[in-house]
Amino acid sequence: CLEAALADTAYEAGLRAGPRGGERVANVQRLLSLARRFDPCRRQGLYRFLKFVEAQEEEAGEEPAPLPTRNAVRLMTIHRSKVLEFPVVALAGLGGKFNLRDLTRPVALNDVFGLCPKIRAPQSGPFYPSLVHWLAARRERREALGEELRLLYVAMTRARDTLLLVASASGKRSAEAWSSAEPRPLADQELIEAACPLDWLRLWLPQVTRPGDWRGSGAGGNALLGWSIYPRNDPCLRSPGTREQEFASGLAPAEASPEALARLRERLLWRYGQEPATLEPAKATVSALRRRGLAGDDESVSLRFGPAVPGLTPPRSGSSGGRLSAAQRGTAHHLFLELARLEDVQGEIALRNQARRMVEAGRMAAEDAAALDYTALLAFYQSDLGRRVLRQPRSAIHRELPFTARFGNADLEAAGVRPGPDPAGGWPEGEFLVVQGAIDLAVILETEIWLVDFKTDAVQPATLPEKIRSYRPQAALYAMALEKIYRRPVRERWLHFLMSGQSVPI
Repeated sequence: CLEAALADTAYEAGLRAGPRGGERVANVQRLLSLARRFDPCRRQGLYRFLKFVEAQEEEAGEEPAPLPTRNAVRLMTIHRSKVLEFPVVALAGLGGKFNLRDLTRPVALNDVFGLCPKIRAPQSGPFYPSLVHWLAARRERREALGEELRLLYVAMTRARDTLLLVASASGKRSAEAWSSAEPRPLADQELIEAACPLDWLRLWLPQVTRPGDWRGSGAGGNALLGWSIYPRNDPCLRSPGTREQEFASGLAPAEASPEALARLRERLLWRYGQEPATLEPAKATVSALRRRGLAGDDESVSLRFGPAVPGLTPPRSGSSGGRLSAAQRGTAHHLFLELARLEDVQGEIALRNQARRMVEAGRMAAEDAAALDYTALLAFYQSDLGRRVLRQPRSAIHRELPFTARFGNADLEAAGVRPGPDPAGGWPEGEFLVVQGAIDLAVILETEIWLVDFKTDAVQPATLPEKIRSYRPQAALYAMALEKIYRRPVRERWLHFLMSGQSVPI
């Protein structure tokens, strides 16, 4: 199919006529080659083909298409440079430390010493290397540095005419003078103590030079190589402090004209016209909006049951609670209300059986099921509001209904939420906020919508009005979102407090 499409559209010819045409055509040919290799695995699908392509690229470690090699600079890793040769090679970053972090891990796995853990005194003190851990780390350090040395050899031998070795050093080692000492054999311990390739070059340089090759402390050369050492503040490096040094030495800028100063003042005092819109994200959750100016958080009140209160249903018994936090128990109740089969909620035993099946199916954790107050859940389904909901067609009942809606200043003000990040001005004209949330229960009928929001707060008569006031903006935003999406009015809005068994219309 790919070959037929390319032939009919002359796509490759069009690519070849454009910039970097050869490279782009090579990419297409690479794709065709992979497709031919994948073709025997018939009816595997596009996803498997893409995974196959990804695996081939990782395994091959090669570039998708040959890059132009004339009048071009190629950047590559040392591994990619193997078997290649270039007229000029610049090897940078030789002052970077070797990555030996694996040597400090608490447990080392070595092919000679096996499992090698660090140890510590019983019940106190820091970890320190055991004998086998020290031996394994010592062995792995030698192997790691051996690999680094081999990589350095590969990189240095890629150059045909000129090799540039570049490094920057800091700390105590950078202050050590590069010496022209007499050549001497290098000890293995010196190589092992190196922290970066620059340390090896520092040891190697005296082996290939004579005292006469050194011109001062910062430069030198012979028929084989030349070197220069630049201090941090050398002007040729254009370090960040160079300009400050120039100004300090009397090179002050010339006086600016009044017109230039006026333009500069205008630029410095400029304020972005839509600054309020930059002070908070353009997307928010309903819970975050509800908390604006309100104390407390949804589902954050403890679910411990207090003494019976006149006028409210007595506290429910039978909740095992477990060690879950109040928020976790609230989440467990919401999960059950979302997953429960509405045809089988006519009794506490039926609810417990449903929770057991949810646990067996992996849809609910066992500790969540143990924390449910089945009496409170049954009370909702047997309440007037619950019976009204259960009488509706199942297709009209939506639980944990996610939504995304757009709200402007007027919408947020009508819901009782402070609009915008600026208390004085709200959102700029024409700006809006994208709000996301999930509605606990929505009954969407042909001509109207009912909205039910479940709360697991433990409420008292004295705190009930404040609770209703704090949740009113949330319910209002839910209602507005439903009306915007389904284009029909929300006739009824309810807060149902599970632990008190109370349904409150708002």
